[in-house]
Amino acid sequence: MKEALDFSQLANRWRSCHVLKRCECLLSLASRMRKDSIHKEDNLQSRLIQYQARCTASLISDSQPLDGPTGESNELYFVPKGLVVLLVDSEQCDMSLDEHKQQQLEAAALAMLSAALTAGNSVLFVINDQALCSVVESINQWYCLAQPLVSALPISALPIVATLPTAQLSNQQLAQASVVGFVGSQSACWQLNRQLSLLEGPIISLVAETDLDNIPSAYSPHLALQFMVEKTRTINLAAVGGNASLLQSGN
Repeated sequence: MKEALDFSQLANRWRSCHVLKRCECLLSLASRMRKDSIHKEDNLQSRLIQYQARCTASLISDSQPLDGPTGESNELYFVPKGLVVLLVDSEQCDMSLDEHKQQQLEAAALAMLSAALTAGNSVLFVINDQALCSVVESINQWYCLAQPLVSALPISALPIVATLPTAQLSNQQLAQASVVGFVGSQSACWQLNRQLSLLEGPIISLVAETDLDNIPSAYSPHLALQFMVEKTRTINLAAVGGNASLLQSGN
């Protein structure tokens, strides 16, 4: 119970951080990952984490003004969806995972993680791949080591929980998610989609990556938008003046 409460508080604090601060943290984390990597200049994981953080910063760092037809002021802005359940399933992949495809799978998962975190969400990482699980469990260590690279870390740890294996994820846990991210085979993705469609409650969106040869989602500059909700804020001062005129004519 206490761990769940701590994670909830961590998630709320992360959500309340400004998007540029969240992106700064992920950029610094990726830099630390690259420093600790054996292949420093060709670390696909850290490069995609940085890429998604930069894309998020350029997409939603400021609200966007929209012209109103009656003179009102409209602003378009984005808020995080909430809890993201990120499933990585290497066991049911249609192809044997050689070293290259293993790297692609890990990179696609971490790009999705970066997009979800910079958007302000908390993440439940469900992995049946031991190598990737070790990487995810090390992320908060890299995050803490990134302290000299960030003016001030907004929270003590990132809102991430990693668990093994995928089979332990219950429908009840899945139903608490606002978004489900998936990296794995096409057949496993279809099964997951059917499972989500049978759940009661609000529709849970699915963000899937099944092309481990090209991992197009990891290179999409708009990936973070799939983990956010679009909202509009309207200020209509013209209506105030109109109402005042009506009151005056009534007198």
